[in-house]
Amino acid sequence: MNRLFSKGLTAVCVATVSIAAPAQLLPVPQDVLTLSASSSVEVQYDVIAMTMSASREGSDASAVQSQLRQAVDAALSEARKAQRPGQIEVRTGAFSLTPRYGNRGTSITGWIGTGEVVLEGRDMAAIAQVAGRLAP
Repeated sequence: MNRLFSKGLTAVCVATVSIAAPAQLLPVPQDVLTLSASSSVEVQYDVIAMTMSASREGSDASAVQSQLRQAVDAALSEARKAQRPGQIEVRTGAFSLTPRYGNRGTSITGWIGTGEVVLEGRDMAAIAQVAGRLAP
């Protein structure tokens, strides 16, 4: 029985070697053609989005928030004068109020707020003009 077992083991080992060996010795393909192509076309932008932001700082959170809200509302009011559906759209963006910490990082020494107005549309010249009027 030992002899049969050892013959079976030898056969398995040989089969494993013979399966692995042909994979390493596969012939390199002949007469194979590989093609590759690429192309690019410059196109004009069809929609532009411009984000204008304002920031305020102070020691009182509610005062900073109020000042920032006034700045954003004034910018929205001015930008909405030029608003035309499909050509110039005006909307608010992000609005945040974050604490500013002292040197040791343990106490709040002030507040920093930011607010955004987004101009978006197809009329790039008009959007640039509005953005120019909103800039400080």
